Amino acid sequence: MLATGCDTPQKNSTVHEHAHFPTGDQRPLVGVHEIKLNEGVTEEAFDAFVSGPFAELWKEPIGGVHVRVDRGDRGQDDGQYLAVWSFDSVACRNRYFPTSTEVTQAFRDDVQSKLTDVQAKFDSMCSSTEFTDFVVLFSTEPVEGMDSRSLYGVHNIELRPGVSEETFEDFVTGAYAKAWQKPIAGIGHAIVKGERGAQVGAYKLVITFTPASLRDEYIPSPTQVSKFFREEVMPQMPSEIDNRLRTMVKDTGFTDYAPVE
Repeated sequence: MLATGCDTPQKNSTVHEHAHFPTGDQRPLVGVHEIKLNEGVTEEAFDAFVSGPFAELWKEPIGGVHVRVDRGDRGQDDGQYLAVWSFDSVACRNRYFPTSTEVTQAFRDDVQSKLTDVQAKFDSMCSSTEFTDFVVLFSTEPVEGMDSRSLYGVHNIELRPGVSEETFEDFVTGAYAKAWQKPIAGIGHAIVKGERGAQVGAYKLVITFTPASLRDEYIPSPTQVSKFFREEVMPQMPSEIDNRLRTMVKDTGFTDYAPVE
């Protein structure tokens, strides 16, 4: 799912017997920063910069880290920019950032030393207002052969009364992961959990559309699905497993985040 390359220890690196997805310190981690534009920076200038020089800088992972910028284009946080830091593992994040305020020499050597003035310009154009590091409990394998950016439908979910975290996470890393191990018609699923920052303990269901244009093809509006999606795609979905998920959690709102063009 995420970039590899950080020299990480093998502590707690067992693999789930069903999903074959990393566990413990080897699980991928995503640091999500809500950002606002600094005074005098227009959306047009920022969009052109992050979709041009900034995207080129981060075209490939650097030291096991990748950074991208997305923007809400539907839902609760429509228009909100996010800077998303993807780490190949929790251990990689800990090696670089042992705490939310500490930066190690390893990060300076492996990542910061390889950045250009493009990153400095990005930092001058925007500011982080809030962050959460989310551990990826499970994620569908990426769509092979696709170089298009994905669109991410991020749904806030809460456990229903009587459902324990242990029961839910065992389902996510077991039956649910097995059902969604491969993409279905360009759609993938992920479940993440806040581990550090503003939303510790919060769960998110992330639905990926690859390429991003599939979202509008399948779901033209929040209250409408296309005939093609209903007749051709939905029958391929693991409906029994998805329905079981709905008995365990309730959806409290969503935002779709699209690549900045």
